[in-house]
Formats: sequence, C-alpha cells, structure tokens
Amino acid sequence: MKRGIALLLALLMLASIAACGGSKESAAPESAAPETAEPITLILGHTNSETDSRHTMVLKFKELVEERSNGELLIDIYAGGTLGNQSEEVEGLKLRTQDILVEGFNIVSFYSDMCNDTLPYLYDSYEHFMACWYDSEVGDMWKSYASDAGFTVFAPSYRGFRVVTSMVPFTNADEVAGLKIRVPGGDVWSKTWQQLGAQPTPMDLSEVITGLQQGTVQAQENPVLLSYSYGFADVCDYLILTNHVCGADIFIMDNDRFAELSEEHQQILLEAAEECAREISEYNYSEEANYISLFEEKGVTVIEPDLESIRAKFDTFVADNFPQNLDVAEAIRAVEY
Repeated sequence: MKRGIALLLALLMLASIAACGGSKESAAPESAAPETAEPITLILGHTNSETDSRHTMVLKFKELVEERSNGELLIDIYAGGTLGNQSEEVEGLKLRTQDILVEGFNIVSFYSDMCNDTLPYLYDSYEHFMACWYDSEVGDMWKSYASDAGFTVFAPSYRGFRVVTSMVPFTNADEVAGLKIRVPGGDVWSKTWQQLGAQPTPMDLSEVITGLQQGTVQAQENPVLLSYSYGFADVCDYLILTNHVCGADIFIMDNDRFAELSEEHQQILLEAAEECAREISEYNYSEEANYISLFEEKGVTVIEPDLESIRAKFDTFVADNFPQNLDVAEAIRAVEY
C-alpha cells in the first residue's frame, strides 16, 4: 500500500516537472519576423508624349530602379503633361505632388540667373556637348547652379540641336526680322530672337499647334525629334536648320526630397538615370538625320541657312546681356573633345 502511494506520488512529481518544463518552453518568446519596409513610390512626370524618346528613357529608368532596389523604390510615370505644364510640374516638385521631373535644363533658369544651357551657339557638335556634361568641370558647375536654386539635377541626355519649324522661310540673319516665333518662357529665349530682329512670343508648348494654325505665331524652335513628335511637320511648311542651341533633358528633384532618400537609394537613382541618359543620347543623335527625312516625307521643305550670318549676330551677346554667364560660356567653348 505504502509502495503504491509512493509510486503514485513519484509519478505525479514527474508529471508536474514535465508540465513546468513544457510551460517554460512554450513561454519562450518566438524570434520576431523581420519587418519589411514599405516600398517608396516616386512620382515622375514629364510633358512629352509617350511616343517621344524622353518617354522611352524614363520607362527604362523605371525598370532599372525597381530591379536594382529589389522593389524598395517604385517609379510611377505620368507622361504628356498629365501633372501640368512645364512650370506647373516644377512647382509640383516643391509642393511634393511629384518627386522627379524630366525636362530641359532650361527650366531651372526660371529659378536662377544662370541660363548657360540656353545661350545660343555654345556647342559645336554632339561630341562637344557630351564632353562638357560628362568629362569636364562644366557639368559640376551646372549642378552647383541648380542646387543653389533648390534643385538636384542629374543624368543629362542629348536632346538635339534646336531647329525652327516655320510657316514662312528664311535663309539668313536679315530674313529673320519680323518673324513671330514661339519661345519658352525665360529672358534668354526672348533676347536671343530679338537679337535677330524677330518677335518672340512666350507660349506653353501645348498651345503652339493652335497658335500656328491661328497665326498668333509663325514659327517655333525645338530639337528635330521633339518637333516631329509634337506634330509640327503637319502644320509647318519649312524646317530651318539653325542649330542655335543644343538641348538637354535632365532629371530634376527638389533638394530636400532627394536628401530624404538613403544614400543607397540615391546612388541607384543616379546610376540608373545616367545609364539611360547615355543610351538615349546616342539614339537621339543617330536619329536626327532620319527625322529630318520624315519631315521631307511630309512635304516640308528643309532649309540649311547661312549660319555664319546668324552666328555673327551673337559675337558679344553673352557679355552684353548675360555677363553672369560669361565664365561658363567661355569654359564650354574651351572644352576639348
């Protein structure tokens, strides 16, 4: 009897110890699952159509950024001015309604008295342009000016030399006098064409087709690829190869917004953008002659004007009108390529 009771007590004690052991094991905290950070979505806007090479560039940019960040960065693209016209999209960067704008560098001149990218007859060729932006101190100077105006800019791409599409022809500097030509906003554009005796009219690009059809303006100037993609070959009779300014597309962010990103994410954006920019630069350069042919196929007359007579009008233009840009202009002209 006593042995039975003792055995029962022993069994109860063992059960109690096992239960306590099990309780202790079950109470041990499980290793917490690593938290997954929410992806950061960056809104990218531009004013060109989805058929334009600018859109091709940003689609590639989106692909690279999302892949290289393992989905930590997502790019939402809004093309065709969905987020507003050029100036409205710049304001959007400050208002945080968008994070990245891809636009001509000239847009930054609205916020700075440095307008070097839009000064006439600075560049000799595509090779000269690329050497200035990527292989000389000139590119760093531009970035510094943009930063002072509140913007982080990166990955310039060759947009092409600006040409004129017009309802009326001209072949030399004297024949430009009186021409009613649409220009982007900004003092340098107006003064450039006033120097030739034209009548520049600032106008948003989205309004130019109507302006040409109604006679508000007789001409507009842009790189040949953009001029074709905007449909100017359908309304203008002449394509005049003035090659007066070499245009650049560039990625633009607000300084503070860019600084909020981690260094790793910043580097991903910078490297992806430069890779895409260099690639589309080559494409734009190689396609210029093809697009001139497309104008001809539309029945547009192509004119190669007397460029010497036009360039001669600008010998002292920078010193007389934009002396703050003289150092940069001279640095551009001195770059070897």
